[in-house]
Amino acid sequence: MDKDIFWIDEVSFIDDGSLGGSEYNTDHLHSGKIKLLKITQNMASGTFYFDAINPETGKVIHVTDGRFDIQFF
Repeated sequence: MDKDIFWIDEVSFIDDGSLGGSEYNTDHLHSGKIKLLKITQNMASGTFYFDAINPETGKVIHVTDGRFDIQFF
């Protein structure tokens, strides 16, 4: 088991739909993981995946093979 694990209870995602987008949330049935691959004084990068549900419609989305590179100022 990894010793450097942080737990986050909820994540929200808003799609970029032309009418303002829809909100999707994680919960105890819909979750995922984020893996921090590199962190320096001014940058963080990693990968992620998750499932999330729209609380109004019940539609579930599956995000796979996500990647991020964030530069700090």
